[in-house]
Amino acid sequence: MKVSIIIPIYKVEQYIEDCLRSVLDQTYKNIEIILVNDCSPDNSMQIAKSFIRDNAVPNGIEVVFIDHKENKGLSAARNTGINAATGDYIYFLDSDDEITPDCISLLASPLNNKEYDFVIGEYKIIGSEKKYPSLLLDEGKIVGNNNIFHQYCFKQFYMMACGKLCNLEFVKNNQLYFQEGIIHEDDLWSLKVAIVANSMYVIRKPTYIYKIRQGSITENENKRDNIKNFIPILKMMDDNLRNLKGHSSKDIYYFYDNLLKWRYMISITNKWRKEYAELRSLDLRPFGYIFKSSLNSKQYFRSHGHRLLPPYIGYSVYSYLSKHL
Repeated sequence: MKVSIIIPIYKVEQYIEDCLRSVLDQTYKNIEIILVNDCSPDNSMQIAKSFIRDNAVPNGIEVVFIDHKENKGLSAARNTGINAATGDYIYFLDSDDEITPDCISLLASPLNNKEYDFVIGEYKIIGSEKKYPSLLLDEGKIVGNNNIFHQYCFKQFYMMACGKLCNLEFVKNNQLYFQEGIIHEDDLWSLKVAIVANSMYVIRKPTYIYKIRQGSITENENKRDNIKNFIPILKMMDDNLRNLKGHSSKDIYYFYDNLLKWRYMISITNKWRKEYAELRSLDLRPFGYIFKSSLNSKQYFRSHGHRLLPPYIGYSVYSYLSKHL
């Protein structure tokens, strides 16, 4: 079984050698490395080519270099990699991160006897003490779209595209390409995967090394910009969920509970009325669900009780009470 590892290249000259070394050191050897240069303004691609030229590439590993004619962003670079891939499975690796030496071997191991839409492994964080969403599922297979969608909505596995070994035919047949021109594209992509996937396998061992750079968007993101950038993603999520049939409405509502909770409260406490109004306009949850949940949990009422009131009144009341809630 051949695996295509897709690595977008953009302004990572300090990190690209470590990234590539981690791929060349894989115990699994039937690998295609696809390096997509998204018009990086520094020497990242030159360093990558020199590293490949100067180091012994193990038998079975091939390297493909692709250059974009103009900068298109991370989503477009990944999409280019998907279209260029010739492997049976694809794996997304950010060029400032690394993978463990046994990453592909571990993720490919359950595929010896059965195909899965994707295999997911654990990851470890370097460079930050902040907590990030983790993998909470037991090792083994999960079959059935409703089961996978349920686990996704209840945040049992993380949203980021990296760390997942995906069946290329599954990706292409379901048009699981990344939306271009948005930030945090993984949130939308992972939802689209959860909506259509029928089988997955969980590996409870670290396979991805997620390196947080000080000053990066992930580490020091402006909260208001986060909400503004999230609005178009939420609209696209809404389009995917609004007409969804055959899935538990409870799962969808719980997904929105987690998605909106902190964004609502930050908008209210900082008096960002416009952002609050946009979030309210895209909130799919019905009054009855909010009311019942608020009755059952004081904490839920503190976070979502404003939805029991008309938008303007809810915003005004919670703005006044926010310091006491």
